[in-house]
Amino acid sequence: MTVGYSVITISRQYGSGGREIEAQLAERLGIPFYDKTLCAEAAKHSRLDADFLEQAEKALWDTARARTTYLKDDTGQVLGEAENCHLCLDSGLLGPEHTVRTLEAVFQTEHTEKGGA
Repeated sequence: MTVGYSVITISRQYGSGGREIEAQLAERLGIPFYDKTLCAEAAKHSRLDADFLEQAEKALWDTARARTTYLKDDTGQVLGEAENCHLCLDSGLLGPEHTVRTLEAVFQTEHTEKGGA
């Protein structure tokens, strides 16, 4: 049995309105929205040790650094550059609403073509 689910990862620059765009997109698509704020809040209310959470975050950053180094050394690509992304939108030019509608249309097209609901 195959369980289907979608994960959308959005990289953004500070001041781009990305958090608002991400939240609206998730709501329109009916998928959960997780961000750093939500994760921090969940951690605060969990019974996990603060040191454990700090170590987990450090491990994630170490993994991200290793991935960035691998990408540059093995492929010559630089993480975060537009030419290395599947899709790049200028939310400052498009505005949040049009950006969300564009992303929603891309998701729906890809999801339909791959046999999703």
